[in-house]
Amino acid sequence: MVSKSKRDKIISEEDRFLEHLVQILEKELDSGNSSIDKISEKLGVSSSTFYRRVKKYTDCSPAEYIKRFQLRKAAKLLSVDFGNVSEVAYEVGFNNLSYFAKCFKKQFGATPGEYAKRKQLKNRFHVRTTSFVGRQKELSEIKKVLNQHCLVTLTGPGGTGKTRIAMEVADEVKDNFRDGVEVVRLASIADAALVPSTILRTFNLSERPNKTPIEILVDHLQDREVLLVLDNFEHVTSAATKINTLLQQCPKLTVLITSREILHLSGEYQYFISPLPVPEIPDEITADTLANLREYTSIQLFLKRVAMVSSDFQLDHHNAADVVTICRDLDGLPLALELAASHIKLFSPAELAKELGENLSVLRSLDRDRPERHQTLWGGQSPGVII
Repeated sequence: MVSKSKRDKIISEEDRFLEHLVQILEKELDSGNSSIDKISEKLGVSSSTFYRRVKKYTDCSPAEYIKRFQLRKAAKLLSVDFGNVSEVAYEVGFNNLSYFAKCFKKQFGATPGEYAKRKQLKNRFHVRTTSFVGRQKELSEIKKVLNQHCLVTLTGPGGTGKTRIAMEVADEVKDNFRDGVEVVRLASIADAALVPSTILRTFNLSERPNKTPIEILVDHLQDREVLLVLDNFEHVTSAATKINTLLQQCPKLTVLITSREILHLSGEYQYFISPLPVPEIPDEITADTLANLREYTSIQLFLKRVAMVSSDFQLDHHNAADVVTICRDLDGLPLALELAASHIKLFSPAELAKELGENLSVLRSLDRDRPERHQTLWGGQSPGVII
């Protein structure tokens, strides 16, 4: 049995060797020479020793390790719009463009061109298919908090728009972070143990034997100024200690989390996202009443989403009370309002208000491309109670 001190020494030797290898690869790639003989010489070992150590530490041959290193560098260059695909291939040492594309697709699951486009879209955080309504006070306050705290959790009931607000904030502050913003969507992750490896893939980092995903992330983020957005953390809260490790060892890292539950970490700033304000049901409808109702962001959101399915719909003396009833019955929850608005072609406001008063299960999305967790208001829970 290997003693702890001997095991630690072996791991330390491995880390030093791989770190030295990475430094040499960076220099040799820049000089256009990444041959095994040249790299072995720079490392001060024979080719056979080089082969044996790389195989032992990474479970792949030196040639394969070097190729993966070249491809990871290519991915980084494509992410920052370094140049076209052929320029990137040449920069990392590939002279055969078709071979480069084949190897790249095998490692990253997409051609270099597809990968570059995907990263460009990702850097915009989300495609705005709908307008952002209200929340200017929240946006301003959250941006201010992010300047003062390294861990900010947006909490609140399901459907209050935590994700959308986080994406808007990230889009507005992205230029404040030297090394950019990364968004990790966790809704589809069932096991909290998978959170570190999911974050790892977001940064296009590969897992390595003898190093945990968190250790690899710490190495990568230690000196980087990054905003990491973790969306839908409530079902993986046991991974909070891993996030705490990142924050403790990466002083320039800032983490913005959306969750129905707080993480219960020291230093965590909790920002509660409330539903949108709703008006009282008016006793009488006048022109002034209509103007006042339109000032409420719950009414604004409902009307904007209704306009997407019924462009001639207007708030007027006949439907105002029913529209207010709908907004009040749905507690001003943005997701609920959006789901209700999509049914305005099937129901009049009066019919919709009556239907919602009797059966909330009508709140189901008619849009095929809406994320599954936004298809209904309950996110997999039983209908009848607004969560």
